[in-house]
Amino acid sequence: MSSELNPLQDEVEEKGYLDSEMASAIFEKSNTLGLYAMNVPSEFGGAGLSALETMMVEEHFGHTIDILARRAFRNVYEVHFGCDEAQRDRWLYPCVSGDRTVSIAITEPEAGSDARAITTKAQKDGSGWLLNGRKHLISDGLFSDFFVVSAVTDLSTGGRSISLFLVDKESPGVVAARDQNMMGLKGTSHVELFFDDVHLDADSLIGELESGMRQIRTTLGRVCLAQVGARSVGKSAQIMDLAVDYARTRKRFGKSIGEFQMIQSMIALDTMKLGSGLYDTTSSGGWS
Repeated sequence: MSSELNPLQDEVEEKGYLDSEMASAIFEKSNTLGLYAMNVPSEFGGAGLSALETMMVEEHFGHTIDILARRAFRNVYEVHFGCDEAQRDRWLYPCVSGDRTVSIAITEPEAGSDARAITTKAQKDGSGWLLNGRKHLISDGLFSDFFVVSAVTDLSTGGRSISLFLVDKESPGVVAARDQNMMGLKGTSHVELFFDDVHLDADSLIGELESGMRQIRTTLGRVCLAQVGARSVGKSAQIMDLAVDYARTRKRFGKSIGEFQMIQSMIALDTMKLGSGLYDTTSSGGWS
């Protein structure tokens, strides 16, 4: 991964985006190697890795930047595993094969991390639904083909009855608006989404009505473990490698700065924070 992806990091940092042709090339190579949809059960065409195995793989993903990991190892969210057979053909299997990309659309400007405080609503409309509302900071929103959208489906409960819907980006009334830049995540879009009288068919509902919060907790629990926790460990190990390499090659007063006790103490302390077994200082060749 380091030899394939990390050389692209500087270009992404300078441009602020990943070239579309390069993104396609990364995906094709990764998909050919079987590195895509690893968290998806084998019955749905994925690698069927366990939660622990997925975390171990995600730790290595942390050694590169977010946008490169997304293109090489796109995640198919666990919420899709609750789709019925008809929904799987339309939404899940195209994601597993890499033909379509999805984003989770839960966060709203006034709700923040309080998923129950959303105001986006879906009201019955004949046999289907009418969706209205707004989301923001939706990761990979510009690149995605469709969204998993949380919405209140029983207004009498004060927003506590939440359901999840599959919403095609090209549906009339769906608008992917401004990209909201975030520090440290160059190349990954985080957009505002607006839903203005978006008509959804009955098959757009994922799982049972008003089971949205349970599905959100299950899905985001895995996301936090994998894309936040495990990748952070990988990123920390990468930073340690860079620090050790710099200490070994940077010269001052006729010797490498890694030979100074203060620098050694700083690196040793950070290595301890990573935890036993997560980082091996010998991987960068020591101080010689």
